[in-house]
Amino acid sequence: ITTEGGARAIFTIDQNSYEPDDIPVAPYTAGYPSNLVYDNNNAGTLSFVFSNEHTLTAGEICDDVLAIAYSESDMSLHFKNLVSLIKFRVPAVAEDITKIKISANEPLAGRIAVNYNDGKPTWAIDGDSFNELVLTPSSGNFVAGDDIYYYAPVLPGQKTNLTFKINDKV
Repeated sequence: ITTEGGARAIFTIDQNSYEPDDIPVAPYTAGYPSNLVYDNNNAGTLSFVFSNEHTLTAGEICDDVLAIAYSESDMSLHFKNLVSLIKFRVPAVAEDITKIKISANEPLAGRIAVNYNDGKPTWAIDGDSFNELVLTPSSGNFVAGDDIYYYAPVLPGQKTNLTFKINDKV
Protein backbone atom coordinates (compact mmCIF):
# COMPACT_ATOMS: atom_id res chain seq x y z
CA ILE A 1 0.00 0.00 0.00
CA THR A 2 1.06 3.60 -0.39
CA THR A 3 -0.37 6.93 0.65
CA GLU A 4 1.92 8.86 -1.69
CA GLY A 5 1.33 9.85 -5.28
CA GLY A 6 3.40 11.36 -8.04
CA ALA A 7 6.55 10.14 -9.75
CA ARG A 8 7.88 8.44 -6.61
CA ALA A 9 5.95 6.25 -4.21
CA ILE A 10 7.13 4.42 -1.10
CA PHE A 11 5.20 1.22 -0.53
CA THR A 12 4.65 -0.62 2.75
CA ILE A 13 3.36 -4.10 3.34
CA ASP A 14 -0.03 -4.34 5.01
CA GLN A 15 0.65 -7.33 7.25
CA ASN A 16 -3.10 -7.99 7.56
CA SER A 17 -3.49 -8.47 3.79
CA TYR A 18 -0.94 -11.26 3.35
CA GLU A 19 -0.18 -14.67 4.72
CA PRO A 20 3.46 -14.70 5.93
CA ASP A 21 4.55 -16.87 2.98
CA ASP A 22 2.91 -14.52 0.44
CA ILE A 23 4.65 -11.26 1.41
CA PRO A 24 6.29 -9.78 -1.72
CA VAL A 25 10.07 -9.73 -1.83
CA ALA A 26 12.58 -7.83 -3.97
CA PRO A 27 13.03 -7.21 -6.79
CA TYR A 28 9.87 -5.13 -7.20
CA THR A 29 8.30 -4.18 -10.54
CA ALA A 30 5.17 -2.02 -10.75
CA GLY A 31 3.05 -0.82 -13.66
CA TYR A 32 0.45 1.94 -13.85
CA PRO A 33 -2.41 1.64 -14.42
CA SER A 34 -2.20 -1.90 -13.07
CA ASN A 35 -5.31 -3.07 -14.96
CA LEU A 36 -3.42 -2.60 -18.26
CA VAL A 37 -0.54 -4.91 -17.23
CA TYR A 38 -1.05 -8.39 -18.68
CA ASP A 39 2.29 -10.07 -18.02
CA ASN A 40 5.19 -9.74 -15.58
CA ASN A 41 7.84 -11.38 -17.74
CA ASN A 42 10.83 -11.02 -15.39
CA ALA A 43 12.42 -8.49 -13.04
CA GLY A 44 12.12 -4.99 -14.52
CA THR A 45 9.96 -6.05 -17.48
CA LEU A 46 6.17 -5.77 -17.86
CA SER A 47 3.76 -6.15 -20.76
CA PHE A 48 0.91 -3.69 -21.20
CA VAL A 49 -2.23 -3.49 -23.31
CA PHE A 50 -2.15 0.11 -24.57
CA SER A 51 -5.50 0.74 -26.23
CA ASN A 52 -6.03 2.67 -29.44
CA GLU A 53 -9.36 4.03 -28.12
CA HIS A 54 -9.40 6.86 -25.58
CA THR A 55 -12.02 9.10 -24.06
CA LEU A 56 -10.64 12.62 -23.64
CA THR A 57 -11.62 15.51 -21.41
CA ALA A 58 -10.55 19.06 -22.27
CA GLY A 59 -7.50 20.15 -20.29
CA GLU A 60 -6.93 16.74 -18.68
CA ILE A 61 -4.57 13.85 -19.34
CA CYS A 62 -6.50 10.58 -19.57
CA ASP A 63 -5.87 7.65 -17.21
CA ASP A 64 -4.27 5.51 -19.94
CA VAL A 65 -0.83 7.10 -19.55
CA LEU A 66 1.42 4.13 -18.80
CA ALA A 67 4.28 4.14 -16.29
CA ILE A 68 6.73 1.55 -14.96
CA ALA A 69 8.82 1.36 -11.78
CA TYR A 70 11.50 -1.09 -10.64
CA SER A 71 13.73 -1.61 -7.61
CA GLU A 72 16.16 -4.41 -6.93
CA SER A 73 16.12 -3.96 -3.16
CA ASP A 74 13.68 -1.55 -1.53
CA MET A 75 10.05 -0.55 -1.84
CA SER A 76 10.83 3.01 -2.91
CA LEU A 77 9.73 3.02 -6.53
CA HIS A 78 10.39 5.77 -9.08
CA PHE A 79 7.82 5.67 -11.87
CA LYS A 80 8.86 6.51 -15.42
CA ASN A 81 6.41 7.48 -18.17
CA LEU A 82 6.16 5.16 -21.14
CA VAL A 83 4.06 7.16 -23.57
CA SER A 84 4.16 10.50 -25.31
CA LEU A 85 1.30 12.98 -25.55
CA ILE A 86 -0.05 14.73 -28.61
CA LYS A 87 -1.42 18.09 -27.51
CA PHE A 88 -4.03 19.55 -29.85
CA ARG A 89 -6.89 22.04 -30.16
CA VAL A 90 -10.15 21.44 -31.95
CA PRO A 91 -11.15 23.90 -34.68
CA ALA A 92 -14.53 25.61 -34.65
CA VAL A 93 -16.69 24.00 -37.33
CA ALA A 94 -20.39 24.08 -38.15
CA GLU A 95 -21.07 20.52 -36.98
CA ASP A 96 -20.66 18.84 -33.60
CA ILE A 97 -17.33 17.01 -33.32
CA THR A 98 -17.97 13.59 -31.83
CA LYS A 99 -14.97 11.60 -33.03
CA ILE A 100 -11.34 12.32 -33.89
CA LYS A 101 -8.99 9.80 -35.46
CA ILE A 102 -5.21 10.15 -35.49
CA SER A 103 -3.16 7.92 -37.77
CA ALA A 104 0.49 7.48 -38.71
CA ASN A 105 2.71 5.01 -40.55
CA GLU A 106 4.15 3.82 -37.21
CA PRO A 107 2.31 2.19 -34.29
CA LEU A 108 0.49 4.61 -32.00
CA ALA A 109 -0.82 1.93 -29.62
CA GLY A 110 -0.84 -1.82 -29.04
CA ARG A 111 0.41 -4.61 -26.82
CA ILE A 112 3.92 -3.72 -25.68
CA ALA A 113 6.68 -5.31 -23.62
CA VAL A 114 8.54 -2.72 -21.55
CA ASN A 115 11.93 -2.94 -19.88
CA TYR A 116 12.67 -0.47 -17.06
CA ASN A 117 16.25 -0.21 -18.43
CA ASP A 118 17.81 1.61 -15.43
CA GLY A 119 15.16 4.36 -15.51
CA LYS A 120 15.19 4.86 -19.30
CA PRO A 121 12.34 2.54 -20.33
CA THR A 122 12.44 0.82 -23.71
CA TRP A 123 9.50 -0.86 -25.37
CA ALA A 124 8.77 -3.26 -28.21
CA ILE A 125 5.55 -4.43 -29.84
CA ASP A 126 4.44 -7.66 -28.15
CA GLY A 127 1.34 -8.57 -30.15
CA ASP A 128 -1.24 -6.47 -31.97
CA SER A 129 -0.35 -2.87 -32.81
CA PHE A 130 -2.47 -0.01 -34.11
CA ASN A 131 -1.53 2.83 -36.46
CA GLU A 132 -4.76 4.67 -35.70
CA LEU A 133 -6.24 6.12 -32.51
CA VAL A 134 -9.97 6.67 -32.07
CA LEU A 135 -10.72 9.54 -29.70
CA THR A 136 -14.12 10.40 -28.27
CA PRO A 137 -15.08 13.25 -25.95
CA SER A 138 -16.01 12.56 -22.35
CA SER A 139 -19.15 14.68 -22.65
CA GLY A 140 -21.05 14.79 -25.93
CA ASN A 141 -18.78 16.82 -28.21
CA PHE A 142 -15.21 18.03 -28.42
CA VAL A 143 -15.03 21.70 -27.43
CA ALA A 144 -13.36 24.21 -29.76
CA GLY A 145 -11.31 27.15 -28.52
CA ASP A 146 -7.87 28.74 -28.70
CA ASP A 147 -7.18 28.01 -25.03
CA ILE A 148 -8.80 24.55 -24.84
CA TYR A 149 -6.39 21.63 -25.29
CA TYR A 150 -6.74 17.87 -25.47
CA TYR A 151 -3.96 15.35 -24.80
CA ALA A 152 -3.87 12.02 -26.66
CA PRO A 153 -1.42 9.35 -25.38
CA VAL A 154 0.67 7.60 -28.05
CA LEU A 155 3.65 5.28 -28.17
CA PRO A 156 6.84 7.37 -28.23
CA GLY A 157 9.02 7.84 -31.29
CA GLN A 158 9.07 9.62 -34.59
CA LYS A 159 5.84 9.48 -36.58
CA THR A 160 5.43 9.98 -40.32
CA ASN A 161 2.26 10.90 -42.21
CA LEU A 162 0.57 11.96 -38.98
CA THR A 163 -3.05 12.62 -39.97
CA PHE A 164 -6.04 13.95 -38.01
CA LYS A 165 -9.61 13.16 -39.10
CA ILE A 166 -12.48 15.08 -37.52
CA ASN A 167 -15.78 13.24 -37.93
CA ASP A 168 -14.02 11.08 -40.57
CA LYS A 169 -12.89 14.11 -42.65
CA VAL A 170 -9.18 15.01 -42.98
